[in-house]
Amino acid sequence: CRKLVLVMKDLQVQRQGTQVFAGKDGFITLRDLFRWAQRPAVGYQQLAENGYMLLAERLRREQEKELIRTVLEKHMRVKLDIERMYACERPHLPSVEPHHSSMAKNSGGANQDPSLPRASTAEQPEEESSSRSGGGLRAGDIVWTRSMQRLHTLVGRCLRNKEPILLVGETGCGKTTVCQLYAELLGQQLHILNCHQHTETAD
Repeated sequence: CRKLVLVMKDLQVQRQGTQVFAGKDGFITLRDLFRWAQRPAVGYQQLAENGYMLLAERLRREQEKELIRTVLEKHMRVKLDIERMYACERPHLPSVEPHHSSMAKNSGGANQDPSLPRASTAEQPEEESSSRSGGGLRAGDIVWTRSMQRLHTLVGRCLRNKEPILLVGETGCGKTTVCQLYAELLGQQLHILNCHQHTETAD
């Protein structure tokens, strides 16, 4: 807890050098601090990774992300390898077996974190699968680019910790796709509503 508070104080001081957010809590708030503390972590390395995902990944400017990274490495005394954090073979990604064996082959068959939700081992009829996920999306249908791996990892962490999620990005960046994939993995029904300027509360 002491490390987390030190990071919060340092970020509040660093905030004075940027005009992107209003107030000293632009980089981190008490709510962020509590959410960070509630995420399970084994060692300072995982604690720093959790902090980076919570604090840096909601920022849009690379220099601000780098500032978060620098402060975390300073107080946790670790090195953050961003590429490794979001690689598919990382154990915190949920298993996609048995329906999506192609992704497991691409990842080298790494062991999966038992604390994560897994897809049922029972085979599901294709029609039932499609009705649940809104299209029957399979991992083999996805091109696992770096940005898609990153999005998949971040959403998976939030789901595992039962945190609310807001995805913001350009059209085609994978927001809907990752929701469809997790709906398929977890056997949940996905409702998609396209909102526009003529959308009303009655809709």
